[in-house]
Amino acid sequence: MSKEAIKRFFKPDKWKVLVFMFFLLVNIVLIYLHISNPLSFTLPEPGQYIEEYGLPLVFLTVITEGVTLIPPEISETISMNYYGLFIDVLVWWLFSCLLISAYNKLRKRKQ
Repeated sequence: MSKEAIKRFFKPDKWKVLVFMFFLLVNIVLIYLHISNPLSFTLPEPGQYIEEYGLPLVFLTVITEGVTLIPPEISETISMNYYGLFIDVLVWWLFSCLLISAYNKLRKRKQ
């Protein structure tokens, strides 16, 4: 694969940006609906409830501790993994480039 082909593959266009925005919107909706990442491997300690968000990598972790009814006390810790978010953005862009590239090749093959 030549350098020009790689540049053309990753070069932004309208459709790649739209597909990328779709992946971003899906992740935001999953966070808003409190749908955790099923691929997370963090084991909670006793008395903790852990929710991890982000696909394919976890970039947002919410740890709820001390969930008691009497007296009602809840302590939440939110941590952001910026490296995970950066890698997720790169993966979303790669997927959008792959999808649009495959679509363009199929469209050219049919013509």
